[in-house]
Amino acid sequence: MKQFYRDRISEWRWPVLLCIIVWSFWGIVATIMPRAEFTPKYFPCETKPVRRIWIDCTPWYRLTPTGLVPVTTIDRKFFAPLLGIDVTSKENKDEFIRAPRFIPVYVFLIGVVAGMTYILSRKIAFSVPASFVAGLFIGLHKGQLIFFKFMSTIVLPLMVIYGIILLIFWLKYLEYRRKRYLIGYYIFFLLLIGVWEQWVNFLLFFLLYSVLMIYCEKKLDKAIIVNGLVMPLLLFSAYMIMKYPTMKVESSNINAEAAYVFSYPSVPLMIEDMAVNASLHISDVIGSLLFPWPRYSQAMIYKYDMDKYNPHNLNAGRWSKYHYYTLTDWYAGLLFAGFLCVTVILIIYFRRYRAEIPRGVIGPLMVYTGFAAHLPIMYRVWMTLPPSGELVAYKHYFSILGFSILLGWLVNKIPAIIKNITVKRAAVIILCAWLIFCNYNIILIILSTTSLTD
Repeated sequence: MKQFYRDRISEWRWPVLLCIIVWSFWGIVATIMPRAEFTPKYFPCETKPVRRIWIDCTPWYRLTPTGLVPVTTIDRKFFAPLLGIDVTSKENKDEFIRAPRFIPVYVFLIGVVAGMTYILSRKIAFSVPASFVAGLFIGLHKGQLIFFKFMSTIVLPLMVIYGIILLIFWLKYLEYRRKRYLIGYYIFFLLLIGVWEQWVNFLLFFLLYSVLMIYCEKKLDKAIIVNGLVMPLLLFSAYMIMKYPTMKVESSNINAEAAYVFSYPSVPLMIEDMAVNASLHISDVIGSLLFPWPRYSQAMIYKYDMDKYNPHNLNAGRWSKYHYYTLTDWYAGLLFAGFLCVTVILIIYFRRYRAEIPRGVIGPLMVYTGFAAHLPIMYRVWMTLPPSGELVAYKHYFSILGFSILLGWLVNKIPAIIKNITVKRAAVIILCAWLIFCNYNIILIILSTTSLTD
């Protein structure tokens, strides 16, 4: 019995340590953020007393009964009054809209996401170091800095937490086939559906993963077909019936953020925009693993006037600085091409080692599906410009989770490559230190980089 408790304590000390590191990291970041720009704020339409399951910010609408609606309600009725904020006063309305009171909540939730990623990785059968690296990658990811600008982004860590727990229940069900795991699975499926519209990215991943599980078993598994394909599609159909009228209004406005490429005059132009979108999303997901600086030109980062240092380009008129403004696209193409090469290698590997598919495919599959809902949206130039180009994690948070799992899976392969235990530990420690350095340095640069319109 004593050995059992020792093993439990030994196991749980690592996710606790992980959470402490992540909380400390973002706690330090919170102390250096300029409050004028990085204070969570409600949109005025989000502060109205909520009596329905919708957030109505015409022309966009959000169905979020398990996300922003309860958060806003709890804040209005309990949290803000507890801090002495008069939510009924029109004169002090800005005091409620600006919500620095939620900064500790965001820090806490990011740590929980990291801890839950660790637990999921252990369930997938990763080693402790591999699971730790997976949790650390998503916990430190610089893109989460956007959480400290908008209150609505609080739904994103909730969404990922729901998705992780759902996946844990599903993996347990696939392993043991006990119906009690389906109870938790469906509870968190419903929570996920109601948190934010980006849950559809997870749905696509889940459907493809279920198909792959059937492929691996080489037979039609009724339980997977019913619970992993049919029921999710029925739930999605019910969701779309509720969501379609508002989605149609929003997407039909060509100036709306969610306007789709399907109104373009040619199919090649549509494909071009979607390919560029994919490259921008994936490069943002993986960039902080490779570079300790943002995906901008050094001229943009350090505010060099390139008309002064490279005056010959003045002959190009208003295009003289074009290269420096758009270097993010170059980074995106480079990283996207690199990840495509990794994908090809993984496909070859999985074709050779089919037994690795159930746990090895989760990461890369989630990377590609994690931004699916944003893939057909028209190209947005602000995704390439400082500082907003590095603050788009809210569009592909599930992709970040997927790459975290993929990174953990790769680290899990270290024992097969490196035999010396000291070298293994050193490699993991160096990787963790590198992640801390890269993300912190990128955040420092983001905080010192102003918009091109400033």
